[in-house]
Amino acid sequence: MSPLWFPREEYQARYEKLRGLLDRRNIDGLLICWDTNIRYYTGFRHTTAHISQARINTALLTRVGDPVLFVHVFLVTDARASAWFKDVRPFSQLFGPPIEDIVAEVRARGIRTLAAELGPETRLGMPMNDFLTIQERLSGVKWVDGSEIIWEQRMRKSPAELNCVRKAGHATARGYEVGLPQVKAGMTEREVAGLLQRAMFEAGAEQIAFILVTSGEGNYGRISGVGTDRRVQNGEMVWVDMGARYNDYCADFTRAGVIGGPTDQQKRRQELVNAATEAGIRVAGPGVPVAEVAKACQKEFKRRAAEITFVAGRVGHGVGMNITEPPHVATYDSTVLEPGMVITVEPGIVEQYGTFHVEQNIIITEKGVEITSIAPRDLWSL
Repeated sequence: MSPLWFPREEYQARYEKLRGLLDRRNIDGLLICWDTNIRYYTGFRHTTAHISQARINTALLTRVGDPVLFVHVFLVTDARASAWFKDVRPFSQLFGPPIEDIVAEVRARGIRTLAAELGPETRLGMPMNDFLTIQERLSGVKWVDGSEIIWEQRMRKSPAELNCVRKAGHATARGYEVGLPQVKAGMTEREVAGLLQRAMFEAGAEQIAFILVTSGEGNYGRISGVGTDRRVQNGEMVWVDMGARYNDYCADFTRAGVIGGPTDQQKRRQELVNAATEAGIRVAGPGVPVAEVAKACQKEFKRRAAEITFVAGRVGHGVGMNITEPPHVATYDSTVLEPGMVITVEPGIVEQYGTFHVEQNIIITEKGVEITSIAPRDLWSL
């Protein structure tokens, strides 16, 4: 089997598209060191990057010439096997990038304008002082923000990427369908998370992107809280937000159940949120401003004399290699939806008696939308 996560042609197509984006903006190159972007553009997958910042890998991508990847010697064998191109250069020091090597390569290629990960929802994967040193050493180079270029490309998924999104969605849905019915009074939130994670792995998840579990009156506002040692009790809602990861691509959607079964009041709240979520999905499609999806959700709440109190700054977001990424499903986002984009739709209500939030993941297609979060949306009786 090839160590590449996608066919070589997939990466070559990404690089050619990047070159076109750079050319249109008269930018000579893009310097990246955030692990997610290195995976996306080079194919090299450093699986411990999120837990170790000791080895700072960097790639230089240019509109003329092939890419070059600077990688620590500890990882060079894997990098040479997994990168789609040949120019992989080892360096030996820990705790920082190979500054001299990067500076020399930028100069050798005659780069005058260089983009970097400086803007929204990107991160510099190197110490700031090292980045400032590189800028000082390259005093004749004009530095610009590369985040717009990166997200213009990454927001629009290829068919190969979308297949990974579907598989992550399937594993997550099965996690709910198999795991939630096993939840019983007396279990800890951590034990609930364990059940669901095992079910996702058994359904084909490569990794677990994340899992949040909340339960009990006074706790439902913990919409970003990890599971604790708290034991769930009869009559309590167990609300879960989670996502499987397949080949680096994530799912992200929520479901919930009530120990002993939901009350009529809880059912009504769930139905309201379901209706508002569906209103947003009905509007979504190619050529539609993403702001219109947010407005449709808000309109349904207003029609029912209710208010969104699941306060996340938006009612949805993009999803892909990151759990959340552009675009934002919000009235302030001017993005127009296109085929290949993947978004969530997730208006919600937080009450003392439960978190009512039925997040859905959808792919924008040529003709409309495809839902990948196929688990049942009504409240489970646990």
